[in-house]
Amino acid sequence: MGTLAGGTEAYGEGINNGDVVVGHSTVSGNIWHGFVSYGSGLIDLNSIVDSSGSGWTIEDAHAVNDTGWIAATAHTGFGAPHAVILMPVPEPSSLLGLGIPLLAFGFRRKLRTGYASAIGMMTQK
Repeated sequence: MGTLAGGTEAYGEGINNGDVVVGHSTVSGNIWHGFVSYGSGLIDLNSIVDSSGSGWTIEDAHAVNDTGWIAATAHTGFGAPHAVILMPVPEPSSLLGLGIPLLAFGFRRKLRTGYASAIGMMTQK
């Protein structure tokens, strides 16, 4: 499975029917980051979350469903960890395949490859 860059340990915690694996790995400084793997190496979830996740660090990914939603744990560095949901954001080119007119690009300029976060949506107490 390998590790994230600079890491020495990695653990898979969830897999879906499309063989997408999620879990956690150390990075430089022995810090834990959540990852997703589509079969060719690990991708640090912190590197692909959109700006709605700014200020949060995803430490662990626990499960992934068949639509790509990831249940994870994140923190701001100022307190207890929080349960979060990460939802895939489609590439604009995939919208064309669905027959969505080009005009939609003007209204949805923020669409891009990666994950949108629902930080705080499921807060642990």
